[in-house]
Amino acid sequence: MLEPREATPPAALRGLWLSWLSGHLALLLPVVATPSRDRAEAGQDTLIADIVTFVHEVLGRGLPDDAEAAYVQLQELARICRFLLGTACDPPRQRP
Repeated sequence: MLEPREATPPAALRGLWLSWLSGHLALLLPVVATPSRDRAEAGQDTLIADIVTFVHEVLGRGLPDDAEAAYVQLQELARICRFLLGTACDPPRQRP
């Protein structure tokens, strides 16, 4: 979905991708939305909270009717999913 394409994918494929991303995000959001206990991580907590809110809004609206706009929205969700997966798998930092 993130690879360059010559043509906009058909609606059926975009719908399939949305269902996959929705499932992945449904699993990731509760994991990353848990606030950190470390006050130094408060900035990242705010960023994650904003992303979670954005994802809920986008998934609530669904894809735009315009094929190209829908494809761009899917790419944004895929990048967010990749970022959240990295955040969820990133081990906590150790303080010296």
